[in-house]
Amino acid sequence: MTAEDHKQRWLFTSDQIRSAPSIRESFTYDHEQSARKFSAKFIADIGQSLRHRASILAINCAKVFLHRYFMSECVDLQDKQQHKVIAITCLFVACKSEECLRPLKEFVWAWNFLEFDSKSRDGVFGRCIHLVYKLMVSAHIRFSGEDPNRKPWEIDENCDLFKDCCGWILTQEERLLCTLQFDFTVDYPHSSIPRCVRFFERVKREKETRSLLIGSEGADNFSEFGNTIIGTAQAMVNDTMSTVACIQYAAWMIAAACTCLSLRMQGFKVQSVDKWRKLWNEECGAEQDVRMRGCGLGKDEFEGWPLIGVRSSTVF
Repeated sequence: MTAEDHKQRWLFTSDQIRSAPSIRESFTYDHEQSARKFSAKFIADIGQSLRHRASILAINCAKVFLHRYFMSECVDLQDKQQHKVIAITCLFVACKSEECLRPLKEFVWAWNFLEFDSKSRDGVFGRCIHLVYKLMVSAHIRFSGEDPNRKPWEIDENCDLFKDCCGWILTQEERLLCTLQFDFTVDYPHSSIPRCVRFFERVKREKETRSLLIGSEGADNFSEFGNTIIGTAQAMVNDTMSTVACIQYAAWMIAAACTCLSLRMQGFKVQSVDKWRKLWNEECGAEQDVRMRGCGLGKDEFEGWPLIGVRSSTVF
């Protein structure tokens, strides 16, 4: 399998996404998308709640694994506890693949922390939370003399509920690994953003006085304005990881789209697309015409902006 074939392996068409296994089981497309976003947000929440926080790279990787799993397995969209187990497992595996190792107990503790802080006590695990609270209190007292840094929600690893949570995650890990077929490769858009910024510096309008670069073109010579564009585009890329855009479009396409959005937000003016379309296609090696709107960000201010339409590339 070539590198390009490998990249295409985990990209899906709009029709394929709309006929994902869960949707074929009589659930609506909107319901399935809502479940994806809920799970993706839970991944981010867990990653930020770990005793040693997960890296942004690992969190984004976990979200990609999540979307791949939804495209291969039927998920009970009404069982939010199942969504949480899947989300935690995706992050657990992603932390391994991105060399951001965290012990399993930290994931259980982070889950317990989020559940304990939640106002809702619905669901099987929610009803157990009252028992967990009692365990937390006793565990905190028992361990306070040994580890003063231990938090109240970091329950005893020897209690039954803790072992159950570990068992759920490890069982789900086996299913996830089978679904991914031990393919942990993820092509991230972030690395393509600087290249896109340099390109738009070359094709900006003469009346555009702002510069994205300092001096001549080269490595790591972006102006303060250029770094602002890059930072905004990277934040947008992080948002796309919570949507199906990351499994629908190639990484460089998402990078180009988010760079364009960032430039538009700053009112940066570039030449007419007809003047640089050929140059763009030569640099990107595009082979097919592709059109993407909004990059799947799901934000009202981005909706309807035509982004990709230059032989697999984007812009104004």
